[in-house]
Amino acid sequence: LCPNDISSLVQVQTGKGSAGAENSYTQPVTIRNTARHAIGGPFNIAVDNLPSGVTLANATGTASCAAPAASPLVRATAAPLWLAPGASFSSTLNLRTAS
Repeated sequence: LCPNDISSLVQVQTGKGSAGAENSYTQPVTIRNTARHAIGGPFNIAVDNLPSGVTLANATGTASCAAPAASPLVRATAAPLWLAPGASFSSTLNLRTAS
């Protein structure tokens, strides 16, 4: 959440990724609220430390005020407005490689 980094309040779980055509890959992720209180959205998933030559194909922008700044991000449109304690939502990252 801009300007707040809520990564310490959530657990990120990755599902089984899959390869697609033309050097494309999908990676499902689930975000679970591990805090004792609800967290308000909207939620953006910032992706940092991508290997050289890998891009986030479905990026909707870049992180501007929360760490990691300038990282590509995906707006989690399927996320609820408020994420209750223990609740989760899922999103898919679409990745591309140069070769």
